[in-house]
Amino acid sequence: MRTADVAQGGQGAPIVPIAEKYLFPNVNIFLNIGGICNISFHDTISEQIIAYDICAGNTLLNYLAAKKGFAYDDNGNIASKGQVHQALLDELNNIEFCKQNAPKSLGTEHVIEFWINKTEEYNISVEDKMATCVEHIAMQIATEIKKHTTEEQQLLITGGGAFNSFLAIRIKHYSKCTIIDTDHKTIQYKEALAIAFFGLLRVLEIPNCLSSVTGASKNVIGGALYLP
Repeated sequence: MRTADVAQGGQGAPIVPIAEKYLFPNVNIFLNIGGICNISFHDTISEQIIAYDICAGNTLLNYLAAKKGFAYDDNGNIASKGQVHQALLDELNNIEFCKQNAPKSLGTEHVIEFWINKTEEYNISVEDKMATCVEHIAMQIATEIKKHTTEEQQLLITGGGAFNSFLAIRIKHYSKCTIIDTDHKTIQYKEALAIAFFGLLRVLEIPNCLSSVTGASKNVIGGALYLP
């Protein structure tokens, strides 16, 4: 799905924004909190879309939750019991990737190297690490939102992190956005729908990878089509 975009000098990611444009035309800001946090801004006037990865997401939070014997931090219960550790927060906020301009994308290996390994340097409780990481994620998301708008906006959050109510509270605190209340199917299956739509565009030979998102020299048609 990504090689044609990479061949044109793009990052090969994100690829979901093209589906957001057509499937959710009334939303301007999309935040997906999966293993990695990524965001999309849709300008309805110019029709330009800007999207990129922001920072670590559930890859980091689930790693910490596992230390307490859980697959994930249900509703942010672990984080809500901790205290923000300022020194760790400062180090996370100063990770070089967080300072880079878009287009940019992260891989799991980057989260391990720059985020997870950083938390391991601190001899503090899991609760405090979790609270600090949630604060970092919320602050980074808000920083990116404020780069693109000065007005209060509606924000659609999807991905597993959308079920983390404590994280949502902290995002709202820093961003001042109104979080759109949507059904669980939209939260859970948005990316699956997007990939299916990506495939449809490939069959119809319509560009499905946007240069404004990936940094490529032009929009391309990504994906391989195998006919019987």
